[in-house]
Amino acid sequence: MHTPLGSGKFVPVMEKLQAKARARYAFAEFLGGIGKRCTPERLLILDLAIEQRKPFTANTLLKLCQESHGIKVCRATLFNTLPLLVQCGLLRRNAHDRDVEYESIRSRGMQSARQHLICNVCGKIHHLRAPDLAAWVASQSFRGFSGEPDSAVVYVYGQCSRCRRKTSLKSKNIKP
Repeated sequence: MHTPLGSGKFVPVMEKLQAKARARYAFAEFLGGIGKRCTPERLLILDLAIEQRKPFTANTLLKLCQESHGIKVCRATLFNTLPLLVQCGLLRRNAHDRDVEYESIRSRGMQSARQHLICNVCGKIHHLRAPDLAAWVASQSFRGFSGEPDSAVVYVYGQCSRCRRKTSLKSKNIKP
């Protein structure tokens, strides 16, 4: 279907396609540089990973790969490709006590400092942007190490409000 230029939908669609093409090109160049092949399975994994708007697990991405029609992706291929996407700079890996998550880094300008609030009781993770963290990293000197403010990630462990409320009710012998 043809989208008229005046509809306002054409430009975002084109930007998304251009970003996808840039990511595919960067990944293909990276793979060639380390002596690996750029296979259709790896490109499908890349495409599905960069389409994600929220952090995701490898198992979530595996389900998406299995649901896509045409290309079969085995578990080993997915688990071997994710570290390559991290090395290439297209994904960020976040390791928590209970799981490992990945998030798409669509472009240098779209990265942002993040904080991950992790509940020690239920394991729920809240992902938040942290502009103050980026400013703090930019203001620090690390013995000659230059930090990337937009790549800063902080993990804060504690108790979410829901678990804290349940704990409070249990201590008062009140059923939730």
